[in-house]
Amino acid sequence: NGFSLIEYVCAGVVFAIGLWFTINLINILNRQRDLNAEQQQSLDDMLKLVDVKFNEARNANKAKSSFLANMSHEIRTPINTVLGLDTMILRTTKDEQIKKYALDIQSAGQSLLSIINDILDFSKIESGKMEIIEAEYEVSSLINDVSNMMATKIADKGLTLSLNIDSKLPCRLKGDDVRIRQILVNLL
Repeated sequence: NGFSLIEYVCAGVVFAIGLWFTINLINILNRQRDLNAEQQQSLDDMLKLVDVKFNEARNANKAKSSFLANMSHEIRTPINTVLGLDTMILRTTKDEQIKKYALDIQSAGQSLLSIINDILDFSKIESGKMEIIEAEYEVSSLINDVSNMMATKIADKGLTLSLNIDSKLPCRLKGDDVRIRQILVNLL
């Protein structure tokens, strides 16, 4: 039954190598488990941070939209007052130079109102409260308003606005004339 010394030594060496390999494998697996736990914790921390930042961004966006809506309403009141007084000047003055200045004021005021309306619209879009208000409107009135609003800007750039209106275009249309006016002004 005898095993030789060399066989015992070889068996011992194989056992030692197996033991060494097993211990190293256990150490590697433990380190990998620890690394995975650290990565999972880091991932959990990042997800919490992303959630916090997302909530902060959403709250900041709500605050911005609320601020824009409030400010646009607050700014409209004095502009409408200026435009009202300007209309009185246009109705009562005979002086052509004053009339020209008053028309410039009217154009600038309308441009400011248009910008404020655009800002308010952005805040409405972001908050999901944008509504299309459908009503009948006079096409000629809309075209006249847009061309009057843009006249100063067009003249300042050395351009001319030429209107070529199809005779088949109906006098009245149904739609959101405020939005259509904004679109036309933006295009021009």
